[in-house]
Amino acid sequence: MKEESAPSKILQKEIREQSETEAAVIMEQAEKEAGRIIGEAESEARKIRSSLIKKAEIQAKGIRKRILSSVHLEIKKQDLQAREEMLLKLFQIVQEKLEQFRKSPDYGSFLEAMIIEGALALGFENLNILAGEIERKLLSRQSLDRIEKQLEKDGRKVNLSLSDEKIDEGGIILTSADGRARFDNRFSARIRRNQDEMRLLAIKKITE
Repeated sequence: MKEESAPSKILQKEIREQSETEAAVIMEQAEKEAGRIIGEAESEARKIRSSLIKKAEIQAKGIRKRILSSVHLEIKKQDLQAREEMLLKLFQIVQEKLEQFRKSPDYGSFLEAMIIEGALALGFENLNILAGEIERKLLSRQSLDRIEKQLEKDGRKVNLSLSDEKIDEGGIILTSADGRARFDNRFSARIRRNQDEMRLLAIKKITE
């Protein structure tokens, strides 16, 4: 085997050194590229993580808002329910007070006033009065005549008759002679007509 010449050795050495230099440059470039890719990946990961956190926060706020809204609605519902129950009790008390008043000496005058109110509202000449047992005892012919005279003073000619038909609560019902028109002035009807006003007054008192 022939011994390599000096020029050949020098050439080989230069090739090897050049290869090592190129390899080092390639490695350096590869490391830089890898660093750039890793940096971009980390930046993208941070963006994604930030976006996910923001979305999670938005979702959490939305859930919290819905929960609070639901709680507020439930509180409002319970509050309204409690108020309505209290108002129903108040209406019941009013009904009981009216029933007590039905037995008082002043009830006769109130009864006559209710008949006058109904007669003026209906505007018919001949009217029938439907009443309960207590009311029938108070509505003698003399009482009806007195009511008719009062209506005549108010410019209304009205003939009042006590109907054989009875009602089972306080107050009266007035009907036209043919029964086609009626004015319900029973206690329950009066409470219903004034219920909204009574409710507003009661709520005002409750919330003061």
